[in-house]
Amino acid sequence: MKISVYIISHNQKDYLKPAIESVLNQTLRPSQILIIDNNSSDGSQELIKSFCSKHSSLIEAIYNDKNKPIPETRNQALNQLTGDYITYLDGDDTFHPQKLEKESKLVKNKKSFVFSNYQLIDSEGNPLMNWLNSPPEEGDIVYDAISRNYKTKRLFRYELFHKDLLTETGNYDESLEVYEDWDWKIRLCQNGTAIFCDEVLSSYRIHQNNISGKNAYKLFQCFSQVLNKYLPLCRHLPTTEKIKIKENLLKNCSSLINKSLLELLDLNNTSNKGNQEINKFQDVLLEISQKHNKIAIYGAGQHTLKNVELIIPHSLKITAIFDDNSLEHEKFLGWPKQKPGNTNPSDFEAVLISSDTFETEMYNNLLRLGYSKDQCYKVYS
Repeated sequence: MKISVYIISHNQKDYLKPAIESVLNQTLRPSQILIIDNNSSDGSQELIKSFCSKHSSLIEAIYNDKNKPIPETRNQALNQLTGDYITYLDGDDTFHPQKLEKESKLVKNKKSFVFSNYQLIDSEGNPLMNWLNSPPEEGDIVYDAISRNYKTKRLFRYELFHKDLLTETGNYDESLEVYEDWDWKIRLCQNGTAIFCDEVLSSYRIHQNNISGKNAYKLFQCFSQVLNKYLPLCRHLPTTEKIKIKENLLKNCSSLINKSLLELLDLNNTSNKGNQEINKFQDVLLEISQKHNKIAIYGAGQHTLKNVELIIPHSLKITAIFDDNSLEHEKFLGWPKQKPGNTNPSDFEAVLISSDTFETEMYNNLLRLGYSKDQCYKVYS
């Protein structure tokens, strides 16, 4: 089996070396590694040239004279690959050593593709969480791909597929400035059969520079463009299935819609009390998420929670919302809502209390329930 791996990068020198080394150190070595540098100015090109010099028969490089859009760069890579099977890696992420070996053993035919669980890490490489805690659906997963029906709202990554399946799927849509990967994966699922490898075989790094620089309205436009292409495929489904798809998509785009409206109404820079509260909440959440992994939120309003939902990686450490009036099995934005009296203090490393009116009462309530002072953090005092 000949496997081609392509890596695209722009000004990611700090992360690029471990990315390339993770492909070189595979227990099943690829037949081709193609690196495309998108006009970096941070010394990445010199680093790539040093790898090419040491591994001239394995590594090829293309140095673009401008920073091309991601869809165009991915298509550029796909057109240069020589292997029978293809996978890819972003320049700030890494493969685990057995990624190619494990996935290649699961491939059944040219119509199947394999994806694995992956680990989310922060900018320093510290683990945050796994993408999935339980196996997803396999086989025909096109509706899961359309509705982004996965934990943390992220799709599968770094799938291994045959070049014939690429021919059927087609290239990336260059009319999409963002979400081109979502669009392409939907088409991959339309043409191929999904196989899941229930092992963590790659690491996906979350840091400020890998969050799209596009404004929220542009992101929402591209999000809508993808939905307009593929939601009609769902119209024949039973009503219950269509409702599930709608709910999953609402979870994915609620914050995006909110940010778009803030931009369009020029509300991003206002200094009203609501925005001040959100900023203060974000600052405290950032502080405690650097020290704790299992965090509960107590007292924050829905508007605040919706605005911090996409604070990455800090919101990933939120495991529950405490609400004195919550119902059994109730959720908000995917987080379980629980009455504090029904919780076990040992299940949480920290509780962030956010209520300018009832903060003291909530703090004392947690102490009565067995939470320690060191577990409780206040936003307003």
